[in-house]
Amino acid sequence: MDIIEKSNLNRQFLFRPWDVQKPKSSTAACAAKHMNPYINITSQENRVGPDTENIYTDDFFEKLDGVANALDNVDARLYMDRRCVYYNKPLLESGTLGTKGNVQVVIPKLTESYSSSQDPPEKSIPICTLKNFPNAIEHTLQWARDQFEGLFIQPVEGALQYATDPKFLERTAKLPGTQPVETLQGIKKAIVDERPTTLQDCVAFARNLFQENYINNNIRQLLFNFPPDQVTSSGAPFWSGPKRCPHPLEFDVNNTTHFDYVMSVANLRAQMYGIKQVLDPKAICDMVSKVKVPEFNPRSGIKIEVTDAEMERNQGNLDFDAVENLQKDLPPVEKVKAMKLVPIEFEKDDDTNFHMDFIVAASNLRAENYDIPPADRHKSKLIAGKIIPAIATTTALITGLVAVELIKLVQGHNKLESYKNGFVNLALPFFAFSEPIAAPKNKYYDTYFTLWDRFEVQGEMTLQEFLDYFQKEYKLEITMLSQGVSMLYSFFMPPAKRQERLFFIRKHQLVIGPEESAFPRRMATIAVIEPSNAHEKHIDYTPRELKLKAIDLVTQVCYLRVGESKFSIGVYRLQTADFLIFRAIIGSYCNVISYDFSEKGNFFMNFKEAWRNCIIIFPNADVYAVENLQKDLPPVEKVKAMKLVPIEFEKDDDTNFHMDFIVAASNLRAENYDIPPADRHKSKLIAGKIIPAIATTTALITGLVAVELIKLVQGHNKLESYKNGFVNLALPFFAFSEPIAAPKNKYYDTYFTLWNRFEVQGEMTLQEFLDYFQKEYKLEITMLSQGVSMLYSFFMPPAKRQERLGLPLSEVVKRVSKKKIPSHVKALVLELCCNDTEGEDVEVPYVKYNLPQS
Repeated sequence: MDIIEKSNLNRQFLFRPWDVQKPKSSTAACAAKHMNPYINITSQENRVGPDTENIYTDDFFEKLDGVANALDNVDARLYMDRRCVYYNKPLLESGTLGTKGNVQVVIPKLTESYSSSQDPPEKSIPICTLKNFPNAIEHTLQWARDQFEGLFIQPVEGALQYATDPKFLERTAKLPGTQPVETLQGIKKAIVDERPTTLQDCVAFARNLFQENYINNNIRQLLFNFPPDQVTSSGAPFWSGPKRCPHPLEFDVNNTTHFDYVMSVANLRAQMYGIKQVLDPKAICDMVSKVKVPEFNPRSGIKIEVTDAEMERNQGNLDFDAVENLQKDLPPVEKVKAMKLVPIEFEKDDDTNFHMDFIVAASNLRAENYDIPPADRHKSKLIAGKIIPAIATTTALITGLVAVELIKLVQGHNKLESYKNGFVNLALPFFAFSEPIAAPKNKYYDTYFTLWDRFEVQGEMTLQEFLDYFQKEYKLEITMLSQGVSMLYSFFMPPAKRQERLFFIRKHQLVIGPEESAFPRRMATIAVIEPSNAHEKHIDYTPRELKLKAIDLVTQVCYLRVGESKFSIGVYRLQTADFLIFRAIIGSYCNVISYDFSEKGNFFMNFKEAWRNCIIIFPNADVYAVENLQKDLPPVEKVKAMKLVPIEFEKDDDTNFHMDFIVAASNLRAENYDIPPADRHKSKLIAGKIIPAIATTTALITGLVAVELIKLVQGHNKLESYKNGFVNLALPFFAFSEPIAAPKNKYYDTYFTLWNRFEVQGEMTLQEFLDYFQKEYKLEITMLSQGVSMLYSFFMPPAKRQERLGLPLSEVVKRVSKKKIPSHVKALVLELCCNDTEGEDVEVPYVKYNLPQS
């Protein structure tokens, strides 16, 4: 149920100030009926999704003539799109984002659906940047949002799942990497180790969390690993560029931000555990004074990853003993059920719930750690809530465009060209309209179908009857049959289970949870795999007693501790037998075991028992194959003496055999598979990736270029005078927009774009060049390059730097590049990295260094 917020009033015309906190749907319906008493509206106040399909049933959707969407998230859009496709209902999909807006028309049997194409995923902030190296307020706000999830939502949700889901521990054990340990540790902390009973406990937790995040673990340990004067292997300062060197804070209860952090964390934690909140600042201060903060000393041996790739490489191994011990330490399920546990869903628009208080304080304290300018509450809410302010003008325009397409639907138009998808951006301005894309066609035998088509089967039947029906009516052999995530039938299913389902179970009874068939019912013979001869060039595996023909993808990765060693275990499912094979890779060797998971008892204890009893080792053949191939290669000198000429493909020379080969090779393979062949012309078009030019398109583009050329000759100098054009005659699609203005950058009070540059006249030494920029522009040059040649840098070895400083700049270029400057070159292009007077990196234009002309 969506509630009217105050921020809605500036863009949603049916709401008034007295409607705030009322349901949007019923309020909008009342306002519309007030405007037109004859309109018939039934408002609904339920979320649309899988959990309300008992409300929005088949009968509900079948009575609809169509759907108009104005949703605020992609998941809801995808769900409604699937419903409309299933019930063959037209859909008018629309949305706005600031000045941007779109309308998509989805017509049954005619167009593709909303789900047929997807926007690219949003760029995410690297984890290491968030964790240790933030450099912008967006990074600290995202870190604060992650903290909110990790502190007030995930541990309690995990505890509730443990209490209500019998298979929770089993599913948690299948998580990749160290996630099983981290998940169980979080639950144990939430309900055992750190479970509060009074508000004093909550305040103590908040005060110690401040110490951990802003003073000790996160900052002092980081500086211990990477001191302020740390340098990289190349001699450059570690804390440079985007890496800001942090400093620890000192807690002060009288500091507003410090107090807000403790106040919000303590009260949110109290809410989680059903403890009465305290809003009196003096009472909170008194409780803070009673907290004893443990002493912290940075430790050696703590690994802090600098990049996400390094973090991925250093992911810890699963410790089976730790998982087993954590499971034992968790209290009984019944005890957990009796606890008051409330996960807190983030809500940015309630100023009394401490959510934004926590986000603002947590973010700005971290920003202070890293000398990042803080953000006020309004800006923090926009960024943390991922809000792009809606604009009434965009809303009005999109509403009008949807209304136009709705009129066409009501009038019964059934041709693709009658409808138009719209894309607008009022900021440019940009307006584009195109025909909807036709639904893609697929084919079996001579029957074409689209996403709007389906098989309709009436009445109940057994699984065998269902398979026979498709064989007889459509000449289709069903190899797999599923419903949602449940596999009902497959050709590789164990024979006993397949027989049971084929003849004795009606089809609707086969919708089972995936866990039922996840483990085998009996112990199978262990497969022993070994090379026939490990020391010969050609190695064939000889399976005994069992042929391992098809192994599915790894479904789980775990680690087993045996003595002091750790072995990486991959869990595989065999298609030919009703059991699992575990394959452990140790160096260049592999161990293979099988184990009957149908036995009751602790998973890990049984697994270790199976490991001790059922291990077989065999060498990895690939190691020997590579070594032998290396030995078989001739000496390098012999290869150098050979005449070897790579042939670059050229499609347009009919005498070079290139297209002869392409046509013959392609058509012979086509004949293999009974595919119609292609003649030489068609083969050349496809193999050469040629899209034939069309005179109409050429003439149109030539005309558009001529129009812009006339404007240039006439001397127009305003951006709005010119137009970029985008056309597709096949749709047809015509779009024109103003060119995008050159982005502006700034150093001190000087703005510049890519069209600006520093102009330097005459020859000067490198030292004079550095001094010139220091004196004229107050810029300290830290690095100077020309193309790929580094001419100067602050981390250059002192002797080399000193040698270059006295040389003319053109001579430095010659020596570093090891090339003469051609006589026709009148100027050099130089790139600079500079610091301002406060030592901060600043972006500056490039330098045109004019050489003296002889």
